[in-house]
Amino acid sequence: MGFNKNEEHLYHFTTFEAATMILATNKLRFSKTNNANDILESNRLITFNLEAFKSKDFDPENIYNEVIKYRQISLTSDDFSCKPYKYGFCINPMWGHYADSGNGVCIVLNKEKLLAKLSKYDCNYGNIEYVENYDNTLDINSNSNSNIIKDVKEFVTNNLHETFFKKTTDWQYEQEFRIVKRANSVKNEYLDIKGCIDCIIINRAKDISSYESAFSSFQYEVLKKLYDETCIYKYGVFFESKGISNSIGDSIWSEMPNLLECDSYYDPKEDAIVITREPY
Repeated sequence: MGFNKNEEHLYHFTTFEAATMILATNKLRFSKTNNANDILESNRLITFNLEAFKSKDFDPENIYNEVIKYRQISLTSDDFSCKPYKYGFCINPMWGHYADSGNGVCIVLNKEKLLAKLSKYDCNYGNIEYVENYDNTLDINSNSNSNIIKDVKEFVTNNLHETFFKKTTDWQYEQEFRIVKRANSVKNEYLDIKGCIDCIIINRAKDISSYESAFSSFQYEVLKKLYDETCIYKYGVFFESKGISNSIGDSIWSEMPNLLECDSYYDPKEDAIVITREPY
């Protein structure tokens, strides 16, 4: 347990309050697709055969209720296809948009362990494909109202990637990994993530000033009750470089080389010690 820079992870950015519930239960909730923040996903256009639409038994509410049975969990992935690696926890907009403007929590999941668990669930998962043009239309070819629900299921099954695993390039920075399943009822559904959490990362906290460390906050004290404090890290940006550190100040990962391994010299013109970014 803990952050291993050589392992791929998946990340869930959330508020502090939601994080406490996730850590207490070891469960992530599947969200309804109509609650997505992407307006193309949350407001899909559904088209039908004209004959079905003209039927006196045609009921749009039944069709809508079928479509929203498809639930999803959105996570952020690492990008190991480039050098240096693009780790998911250091995407600043994700902290701003989903983790309460930096006052929330990033829950770090071991990807290998989570995928092993997902293999036992009736769900589909994978990375989002980002395209310039994305069509959010569900074109249901039904000849009668009685077949529409059946046809909706068949359409989604046959067009799963096009329906749930494509987004416009506007969202490319999210590096999204998505889990999709069809719920059997209107009740909330959850994914068991017990044993999959490698660490949690914080940035700031609401109960302290911006000049204080998040490790001195009440929020950190609460998180320690729910999780191993040796695997709670703080994310920050230092000299334009990103990094995470533990509560005693040790760097766990940084874009900068270890300062103790860097060369340094005194510059009389600047009357300052200059630390180079190149190690000895």
